[in-house]
Amino acid sequence: MTKLRNNDGSPLQEIPGLGGYSAGPCCLNSSGQVAGSASVSGYTHQHAFFWRNDGSPTYDLGTFAQDMLAQSLANGLNDAGQVAGWAFTRWSGQEHAFVWLNNGTPIRDLGTFGGTESMSNDINSSGQVTGFANLAGDTDSRAFLWRNDGTAIQNLATLIDPLDPLRPYITLTAGLFINNQGNILAEGVDSRTGHTGLYHLQGTVITLTPRSLAFGQQRINTTSAAKTVTVKNTSSKAVAVTNIALAGGAAGQFGFTHNCPKSLAAYATCTVRVVFKPTTKGAKSAALNVNGGGGGLRTVTLTGTGV
Repeated sequence: MTKLRNNDGSPLQEIPGLGGYSAGPCCLNSSGQVAGSASVSGYTHQHAFFWRNDGSPTYDLGTFAQDMLAQSLANGLNDAGQVAGWAFTRWSGQEHAFVWLNNGTPIRDLGTFGGTESMSNDINSSGQVTGFANLAGDTDSRAFLWRNDGTAIQNLATLIDPLDPLRPYITLTAGLFINNQGNILAEGVDSRTGHTGLYHLQGTVITLTPRSLAFGQQRINTTSAAKTVTVKNTSSKAVAVTNIALAGGAAGQFGFTHNCPKSLAAYATCTVRVVFKPTTKGAKSAALNVNGGGGGLRTVTLTGTGV
């Protein structure tokens, strides 16, 4: 069991466990909600839990393995009551990073980079998660970012500005903390010295609106009216826009123009105008990728049907 004393001096408040004899919190948010781990039987068999601080029972986040001996652990909690941590994929070992989005769905397996293990270490107010995931063979790990935008975990190294002078030398092995601006504190190894150190990564400050464009039906060999994507620099400093391009199997069925400079001023916006120009009949899909802001690719999904 876990007990808290309220700020107003009222008696200790007990947080119910999960049926076992031990519990330990990891995190407390601004609403007084708590995440941690508690035993489901005896003193072991720990499961990650979430306590809402609203009189409802402590919620067992469970594991990926349907076995009483499987365990899970919470490592991060945000103010939306979303939890990040790890859970066993079988009764013993092989933990995978998870995120629980507090939306009625079970914990989500964030996967690995080809190995058998991963772990989530922290989650921010946008539900973005950082941690580490093993490469194939499990001899090494890489820091990851999960953006909570429908994509898989991304290797943090691929999001570093290509012009950063440290990029050729630093291998980021674990993401430790992520704040509400998307900035990440990561652990890494410098190939020049072999030493392990801490590195601060500034989160992407470029946003795209909207994140999808649906052109509907368009006669083949004609061009649709343009739809606009707004690119915004949300920071107080100018940022680079390094590349804007179409990608995907039907990239040639779309076109674009833009007025974005190579350096986008603080809080400034620019626009990308996209058209659909099918040459064959059928459903088409592609992606508009905007790279910049120190945070890697941002993507707008493009769809349309040639008739």
